[in-house]
Amino acid sequence: MRNVFNLNPSPLANAFRKNILIKNKHYPLNIYLCLDCKHLQLVNIINPKILFSNYLYSSGASQVYINHLKKYSDSLIIKYDLNNKIDSICDIGSNDGIFLHFFKKKGFKVLGIEPSKNLSTISKKRGIKTKNNFFGSRFVSLNKKLLKSFKVITTNHVFAHVKNIQDFTLCVQKFLKDDGIFIFEVGYLADVIKNKYFDTIYHEHLDYHHFQPLKKFFYKFNMRIIHAEKTKTQGGSIRIHVAQKSNRTLSTDYTSINKIIKLENKLQLSKIQTYQFFFQKVQKQKTNFLNLIKYKKLKNKIIIGYGATAKATTFLSFFEMPKNLIKVIIDDSNIKENYFMPGYDIQIKKFDYMYKIKFDYIIIFAWNFSDSIIDKLKKIKNRKFKIISLFPVVKIFSI
Repeated sequence: MRNVFNLNPSPLANAFRKNILIKNKHYPLNIYLCLDCKHLQLVNIINPKILFSNYLYSSGASQVYINHLKKYSDSLIIKYDLNNKIDSICDIGSNDGIFLHFFKKKGFKVLGIEPSKNLSTISKKRGIKTKNNFFGSRFVSLNKKLLKSFKVITTNHVFAHVKNIQDFTLCVQKFLKDDGIFIFEVGYLADVIKNKYFDTIYHEHLDYHHFQPLKKFFYKFNMRIIHAEKTKTQGGSIRIHVAQKSNRTLSTDYTSINKIIKLENKLQLSKIQTYQFFFQKVQKQKTNFLNLIKYKKLKNKIIIGYGATAKATTFLSFFEMPKNLIKVIIDDSNIKENYFMPGYDIQIKKFDYMYKIKFDYIIIFAWNFSDSIIDKLKKIKNRKFKIISLFPVVKIFSI
């Protein structure tokens, strides 16, 4: 492996604090490229129990993402002609259960597997059968009655979080029926590189996936990718459909796959220089942002943020933001309210808090939901403020 670039050491991206006196430990963010398979990854691995046992990201906090998951579930039912009388669905890393909720509403038998206790509780309250555990060999050994049980196994924005994806994939195979399908959606490296989304790099994301290494990976497990597509969710993702090699009832969609390969070849994702050049552009972006603060004299203005995201943690750390620059961060999630950001003493508040304070600028950290956030901000009447957007370039504008 070759070290291609490093971001600043950062707190764990979702290590939000209730007590401002608690200080976050910082960990390295060093990025390596496998010279054999061309896979991009972190090497600084944090114990998953620290990262995920109590997790404050909720899939159901964003109406935009809820709408996405509904369309996603509907598309799978149609594409694979799923039958609610005989087909069962398992979602690994099921979060608050909102994805499985759409299958359950249509009469399917569902199972969620979620390591976070707080999110498992929310999922169960939603009526979703949920096992509060990490998925892997130990879980499979304790749940042998589930072997070969599921027509569809999904995992959404989880595959990049898994410490041992070899064991994870073997266990998926054990739970999957012979004619079953494994579908996962994950952040797409092509979008990270193309749009300079450096803030999607944090300790939960061990892997930065693109199609060609994944094809080689699944081949080793006698599995084949039968469909691949880009989606807009989370700022740019790839959705991969995988079947057993022995399953000939499902044909390979070469049109979708060739489209993805063409894009990846154009971006030269297998070359070291691609990532070195990417980092140079990110450093320039950092300089431009800090100059914006300096020359626009924003230090004398009241600035708030929108979106207490994991991405915001990386952004604040790498850009070395002045500690008192951002007064508060607004977030739509109930479970983050009144917490403090990792590494910064910035408190998180709900949307209504903006009516109680004065501010001149608002930085949108949850840029993947920019359109819906801007629509909400337009409803704030008789207030003059400007928006600072971060990607693909830093700019200030009014609405």
